[in-house]
Amino acid sequence: MGNDVMIQANVLSVEYSALGAQLSATLNQIPFAEVVEQLDRDTCYICGSEFTVYAANKHHIENRGSGGSGLRDVDTNQALICNICHNQIHGKGVLRFYRDTEDLKLWYEKMVDGEWIKRVPYGRFKKSELLGDTLNIAQSFSGWLNQQRKEMSMWDDRALVEKYHIAETTGSLLFATQCQIIHILSARRELVNGTSSKRVGMEDTAKLLGISYPTARLRHAVYVSIFSKVPEEQTWTFLTPEFFYAAYRSKSFFDPIEALNQGEERRLSNRNYSASQFKEDILMGFPDGERNTPATCPYTCKHCQRTDADTTMTLYRQGVILGSGAAEGIWYCAVKKKLAHDLGPSETCEELTAR
Repeated sequence: MGNDVMIQANVLSVEYSALGAQLSATLNQIPFAEVVEQLDRDTCYICGSEFTVYAANKHHIENRGSGGSGLRDVDTNQALICNICHNQIHGKGVLRFYRDTEDLKLWYEKMVDGEWIKRVPYGRFKKSELLGDTLNIAQSFSGWLNQQRKEMSMWDDRALVEKYHIAETTGSLLFATQCQIIHILSARRELVNGTSSKRVGMEDTAKLLGISYPTARLRHAVYVSIFSKVPEEQTWTFLTPEFFYAAYRSKSFFDPIEALNQGEERRLSNRNYSASQFKEDILMGFPDGERNTPATCPYTCKHCQRTDADTTMTLYRQGVILGSGAAEGIWYCAVKKKLAHDLGPSETCEELTAR
């Protein structure tokens, strides 16, 4: 029996030595700048919390107890994180923090709604000072435009028309960028106590950007439904935001990407083609489609309206609230306050509120 124990101990020793050699080889490949970034911090490497709010803990990325190797005490294998994240790793077991053996980058996984979600740690985000040149170019662009405006009164008509369309193109790209930024920010802020709350993420993002919640929600929805589903170079640069909003709101009965393709084609051939005409063409199904007739009141009511992306609808029955929630896309009678398909001669008014 003693020999068996000795053999097992020798096998484990060899395995630990191999793991130590592999770990050493991996850690030696980490750039010095990244190591400094892991340890020289005033915010948590994982979540970005300031250490003035939460205590700083030095965490071993590769568990120090695995194999008992002293290699795990080197700087390349340590990161400064907050005590909350440290407890979630070692105490609650709802967070994983590791270095990928292939790309050698640090990642973390968090348990969200019962599933492990892989995310980029805050310490790997590019700081504004690292993007100084990029941000300066953007600022310089604004200054250049202001200088152009001072000279425009001396341009001929053709030059002014070309400048107008260039500005239009730039506006479309900026709108796509804003939608994507809102999406990224809200995704980072929607985690609450191990569950995801999109509304919380959107509300925090709206406050951070200084915009209204409905605006943030609608632009986020446009990104998810449209921009995230096409290559980055496909941005329909000659369409204004109103075109994107119209395509998104009509997504239940017409593919928004196909609608935008056809909308851009019409606008390129006719600069007077407007967003209101675009909405009508979507309802008509464009030349090759069938008309998409919206729900209407069975009693030829002229006040049937469709809720938008930010409408909250509350349903009542005899004064008792049955439910409340997002009413995106639902048709209702603005006069009778009734769902269109439920209208009847004996129905009473005030059956719902939409705001």
